[in-house]
Amino acid sequence: GSDLRKGDRVIVSVRPEHISVSGEQGRDGPNVYRGKVMLSAYIGNHIECEILVADQLLRTTTNPAHEFKAGRDVWIELNREALVPLPREVSIINQ
Repeated sequence: GSDLRKGDRVIVSVRPEHISVSGEQGRDGPNVYRGKVMLSAYIGNHIECEILVADQLLRTTTNPAHEFKAGRDVWIELNREALVPLPREVSIINQ
């Protein structure tokens, strides 16, 4: 169970496959952010990207048909149903 209450400050975790990436600005919303591709690498059946949003580096995977080169501005959308709120006191190791 979670001890989180409405209004608590949290850290949000999301798996890379639940981050949608677009080269064009889509709809506005609470889970849509502008970012910059810092790294893009073709890995067989997908592309792994590191995208800088504000001061956070997010890792995601995309379809090879939508290659985003380093330095390009993109928009990401986080799948609301896949977001996992964690208490701010939780230590997260970036793997």
